[in-house]
Amino acid sequence: MLQWNTAALRGVRDAGFGPPIVARALAIVHICIYDAWAAYDPVAVGTRYGAALRRPPGQRTVPNEEQAISVAAYRATVDLFPADRTTVFAPLMSRLGYPTDTTTTDLNHPAGVGNVACQAVLDYRHHDGANQLGDEPGGTPAAPYSDYTGYRPINDPMDLTIGFNPSTVHDPNRWQPLRYLDPQGKTRHPDLHRPALGARRRVRAAGRRGAALPHRGRPVGQRRLPRPGAGAARHQLPPDRPAEDDRRVLGQTDPTPNCHPATGTYSPNMFPAVTTMAPAAAASTPA
Repeated sequence: MLQWNTAALRGVRDAGFGPPIVARALAIVHICIYDAWAAYDPVAVGTRYGAALRRPPGQRTVPNEEQAISVAAYRATVDLFPADRTTVFAPLMSRLGYPTDTTTTDLNHPAGVGNVACQAVLDYRHHDGANQLGDEPGGTPAAPYSDYTGYRPINDPMDLTIGFNPSTVHDPNRWQPLRYLDPQGKTRHPDLHRPALGARRRVRAAGRRGAALPHRGRPVGQRRLPRPGAGAARHQLPPDRPAEDDRRVLGQTDPTPNCHPATGTYSPNMFPAVTTMAPAAAASTPA
């Protein structure tokens, strides 16, 4: 995990992506890793296939788990940071002792688990509103993450080279773009880093089906994985007023978060209008 985290961060630096794109990319890498790992855990369920990828006890070994995780991480990082395939990700796979050209979907092989788990996540995320592939109508053709919504930020850019200027924040509850220098000294323009995530979620009528699975003696091909996402929904915990619970944890009774509008730093005194809950009275000690 640590090695793949380091490799993914190297991909981030080399790509020069802004914060929203980086957050999405790192989330996808770790979701792919989690889904591959979950197949070898007796309880965990994946985000796309639920428990359908769970391997039998005899296959739940550390070497199988490690290979599935690495294959999934490799597929995800190459998809998100293709320029670093030969310089960062393939060399790491080689050092770990795994081939990079294994495309099997045989779930009895850990590489197959990694491939199937990761591909389901990538298929879902390729059209999650971020326009990673640059194929959304209205965007710049073949330009990854190009805007296709006509979005314009309410707040002026925050220039990190000169520090925070409160006058650039017109609405503290809205996103503020950043202007900064990348490691090469190039100014990154805020328009490249608008919050594309979830800007528009394309709902498809027909779900994709997964690879064929051998099952209890049946010939391969007679059983298929459930539609990605269908199994996971059955294992989701029921919501328990999460917004209110989150505010209670923060000691807030107002839905407005007490965060710095640009840095996200928590401060109980950031917005005077926000009231905080009184601390609980100390329990009395019996005489």
